[in-house]
Amino acid sequence: MPAHFRIDRSLGLVVSVGEGVVNERELLQHAEELRAHPDFHPDLRQFIDGSGITKLDVSAACIRSDAASSRFSTDARRAILVSSVFAFGLGRMYSMLVRGGGTAAIHVCRKEQDALDWLGIERQGDWFRDCATP
Repeated sequence: MPAHFRIDRSLGLVVSVGEGVVNERELLQHAEELRAHPDFHPDLRQFIDGSGITKLDVSAACIRSDAASSRFSTDARRAILVSSVFAFGLGRMYSMLVRGGGTAAIHVCRKEQDALDWLGIERQGDWFRDCATP
């Protein structure tokens, strides 16, 4: 499964993981499933681990569509971990579109520790990877 998530309400955290080739259909399906999940709440923090993505086959139009339909509150801290320059650019584009002149708290980074620090999470082994296993 190229994209999956797990919600840990006790931590106030959504962990989303992308692996391998992720295309537009999978990205938008992931967002729809997350919004429809009974444990989802707009104020949850989100850690998006895209470090395992080998190819991101999405257009700027897809990023705009996903940003327009985001259900996270503008106060929810979200970190996007990426492994390529292309993904970094798309992540920054997404961040700006979600913000739309507001104060959305989305941090795009290339180092896992930067993402965890942004979210205020102390690393405890690979708990978040275990958390995100479908």
